Amino acid sequence: LTFFEVITSMAFLYFFEEQVDYLILEVGLGGRLDATNVCEPLISVITHIDYDHMDKLGNSIEEIAREKGGIIKPGGIVISSNQYEEAYNEIKKIADEKNSLIYCIGREISYKIVKSDIKGVIFDLKRIYHNYKNLHTPLLGRHQADNSATAITAIEALKIRGVRISEKAIREGLEKVKWIGRLEIIQNNPTLVLDGAHNPSGVKVVRDALKEIFSYHRLILVLAIFADKDYKKMIQILVPNADLIITTKAQNPRATPPQVIAKEAAR
Repeated sequence: LTFFEVITSMAFLYFFEEQVDYLILEVGLGGRLDATNVCEPLISVITHIDYDHMDKLGNSIEEIAREKGGIIKPGGIVISSNQYEEAYNEIKKIADEKNSLIYCIGREISYKIVKSDIKGVIFDLKRIYHNYKNLHTPLLGRHQADNSATAITAIEALKIRGVRISEKAIREGLEKVKWIGRLEIIQNNPTLVLDGAHNPSGVKVVRDALKEIFSYHRLILVLAIFADKDYKKMIQILVPNADLIITTKAQNPRATPPQVIAKEAAR
């Protein structure tokens, strides 16, 4: 057994002993071959698929989507975030083969952003059963409307399983949500923002959010990236927007040397 398989087994035993009512279980890597995939879920959720962990999941969006889609169970219910066309096609194919219901943001489910600023995102949502107006999450960035829509759709789909959660509880939960290390403002005057984006897709989200949400005269980036990530592409995305870049590294053997990041950024 791998370390992850051992601690996953320990977690399952703990949840059983504690007799939890509901468990939100996150896949460690991929899905199809992940240790968490032994469970029989009420709902399966697949968030936005992009290029990451390609050494294990495949070199194309289709290959990665097939691995992610491995969590879909026969006769199951699948909720998907907004996907690239090729990713959606793979997920839909697996869902159809397994006779599973599928609800995808941007297709069966839609939302419209009303406002996105330093206070979070306000959006309207057309869901499975109901349409909601002026939902608010304090999380920053337009992408959080997509994430929120995915989570709320999963809650809506629980009704199919006989579980009902009120609109009041959904709105209160959305208002109170916190996400440490994702466009997290940890200081004001000067503004200090912490984000752990670790692939080009995530870095683009950070770049766009910085442009849309924040006002500043000078942007200083403190940058550290693991060497097994696509650091060159991430640097290309971030560098043109920065006035000054300070390179550093985590105390981890996977860390890219700061000199390498600095050299790439100077190109």
